[in-house]
Amino acid sequence: MKSTPPQKGAKTLASRTAQGTAMSARFLVAWLPLFRLERCGWSPYEHVALVHPERGALRILATSPHAAREGVRVGMSATQARALLPELNLEHLDSLEAEEEDLRGLANQLKVLAPHPQILEQDTLYVDIHQTAHLLGGEMACVEMAMRKLRSLGHLSRVWVVDGDRVGAAQAARALARWKKKHQVLAPGGTARALRDLPIEFLPLSEALHESLYALGVRTAGALAKLPAASVAHRYGSEGLWLQQLSLSSPCSPERKSHAPHPPHPHFEHHFVHPANNQVQLMAVLERGLTSISEMLIQRDQATLQLHLRLRLTDGSDQHLHLHLGRPQRHPKDLAALLRQRLEPVRLRASVETCQLEAQALCAYTGQQRSLLDRSQATEDFEALNARLTDSLGSQ
Repeated sequence: MKSTPPQKGAKTLASRTAQGTAMSARFLVAWLPLFRLERCGWSPYEHVALVHPERGALRILATSPHAAREGVRVGMSATQARALLPELNLEHLDSLEAEEEDLRGLANQLKVLAPHPQILEQDTLYVDIHQTAHLLGGEMACVEMAMRKLRSLGHLSRVWVVDGDRVGAAQAARALARWKKKHQVLAPGGTARALRDLPIEFLPLSEALHESLYALGVRTAGALAKLPAASVAHRYGSEGLWLQQLSLSSPCSPERKSHAPHPPHPHFEHHFVHPANNQVQLMAVLERGLTSISEMLIQRDQATLQLHLRLRLTDGSDQHLHLHLGRPQRHPKDLAALLRQRLEPVRLRASVETCQLEAQALCAYTGQQRSLLDRSQATEDFEALNARLTDSLGSQ
């Protein structure tokens, strides 16, 4: 019997499905610039700001474009804002939980594009469309569909599509959407180029880091990407290193791809039932903490270049110890040996009620250079090598 050839449409659909499965993640990221005010019924054309009690005063959480043009800024007190703009309307946030619930409901609307949409901060949604975009008419069709869906629900949006297997992919797309003021689909591999001229104030960085980079002359993500990684890790810790990897659009580890950023600092905290009076009691607890931190680092395929120990004493004061490591570490025994050595000359001013241990300056775990003479085996620059030798042999 003569076999019937498969229909052309079925063959095309099967090949497209296989192609979509083989592709890397592609994130559709929707930034909602006025979501926090739109959910309260305000329009972009009104003088309004969202406020919430913080640090003993009503603080601005979000503003309309009209209020922002008059100088009203996030973080400003309501009194300062009213002095700048007397006709400013103040909308009190009902609760962060209610706002998050509304945002979750809005995220569920993007299930028309792909399953499992995610929330990023209080104003951004994203979903991986790499397996479904070809079924919906392509990535630009998905952008238009998302934009229409959100607009029908009363929300303005700016939608971008970027590679999802990059460090901080969703954060990068949000930064680009805020800067470019348009919808866009970036070609695969185009994220780093798009970020090159992005002003650093659009990156998700702390005010202290922004001021430090600005003083150094770093104005763009491209300039940040060019700095030596070891210098960034030493000077700016895990926040600076993560932002540099974002600016470089570095690929995520193939073993551990993550759609959301890891918490920046693996940490451990312990409250003593009976305050610790000596370093033996303290180290017994800290060794458990280092084991826990090491497990977190291994899960994330990372290591640490710095440990920060904070001791809350019975006299109400804090005592701090910063341990700078000569090379990326994550083995609990190695970390414990170094911490014990640095703690030995430290004199406790009082008994310890609480200890907090935090791994900082995180980076990829790539081993270390074993030979000083064979440069063909070198995997670290001179600054990192010098720091490791100083740690092992002393500053002299």
